Amino acid sequence: MTKKEFTKRAENAWIDKKLINATVKQLGGWNEFKLRAPDICRYGAGGGVPGFIYYDDTIEFFNRSRIWIKLMFMKAAEDAGVDVHELFPSIIKQFSIPMFYEILFDPSTAWSSDEGALIKNVLTWATLENIASLYTSEVK
Repeated sequence: MTKKEFTKRAENAWIDKKLINATVKQLGGWNEFKLRAPDICRYGAGGGVPGFIYYDDTIEFFNRSRIWIKLMFMKAAEDAGVDVHELFPSIIKQFSIPMFYEILFDPSTAWSSDEGALIKNVLTWATLENIASLYTSEVK
């Protein structure tokens, strides 16, 4: 499948092409994405994925892509019939729901704290895993 074909299918799943492009670029390009997508689905982003390993990388990615990440998870929550925070029960157990929403929805939120960094990291990894999962389900 070409990147253009995948992007079109992803947009039908409410994933903005700008988020696809940002994710693919962060990972090292389309060929690298295609190669790594199955392993990302099997082992998760926490297994060590180039461009998504260090907090500096994941937080920067999140800050640049926040609007598209927010829209993707809002649509996923709507499709599942739940609130966005319910997609991330492990994060909500550790942190407050207001903190989660402030980080996801308020672009002026700096949250340089460890808690804010962890939430941004998890949302970034979930984005990568979601996009990789969509790709692998389309090429099977």
